[in-house]
Amino acid sequence: MEKMQYKPVYQTWKMVRPVYSAGDQEKMDHSDLAEGKLRHHFQQQRIGKRLSIAELAEAISCDTETLAAYERGDDLLNADMIKKLKRIFGVP
Repeated sequence: MEKMQYKPVYQTWKMVRPVYSAGDQEKMDHSDLAEGKLRHHFQQQRIGKRLSIAELAEAISCDTETLAAYERGDDLLNADMIKKLKRIFGVP
């Protein structure tokens, strides 16, 4: 039998977002809901201005993967990045 040769493979793993029931959503903190609405607003504004994630990430000095994860709801941005997004999209 021929000996198999293996090559090392590197993967990154992402955690799966939790699924909330209707009861859980009622218990969610209002700041969580506001963050989701703000994230959605930023995404709509980016698309409306025909900006790619890479272009917007460069404008706010952020990693492209981090901004994409923020739009998906998988990651949070720090307060400085949120301020930059608000300034770009005219959000008070």
